[in-house]
Amino acid sequence: MDLGFKIYELRENDFDSQNGALFKEVDKNALLESFRLQDSTPLSVENQTIDLGGYKAIRAGEKLYLLNSGFEMKHLQKLISLIDAQKDFVIKEISYLNDAFESARIREIEEGIKSYSNKKGLKILVRARFA
Repeated sequence: MDLGFKIYELRENDFDSQNGALFKEVDKNALLESFRLQDSTPLSVENQTIDLGGYKAIRAGEKLYLLNSGFEMKHLQKLISLIDAQKDFVIKEISYLNDAFESARIREIEEGIKSYSNKKGLKILVRARFA
């Protein structure tokens, strides 16, 4: 019985989550539709692109999807100001694509939303989604 040798090679980590090339636009649309179906969002609810000061998020009803890389604290502040300022802007769940975010950004989002006491009294759930 020959168990042989396996040769492993260590490489430098060259993954850059901020390069934006992780998923093509077609892939993001497919992911978005999959997430919407998992959330039981009716097909009649249209997607709405929300500009968070340069970051494009997708809103479907009371759910907000963060699928692109490049999310920063200023975008979170813009989101919070939109929730407070616009009466018809009601968000009860924020889903982010885990592969597009660094762990520090994920913590900022989760802690920022958790510590945020909005004027509408909304309980906002923050969820990670995986491709």
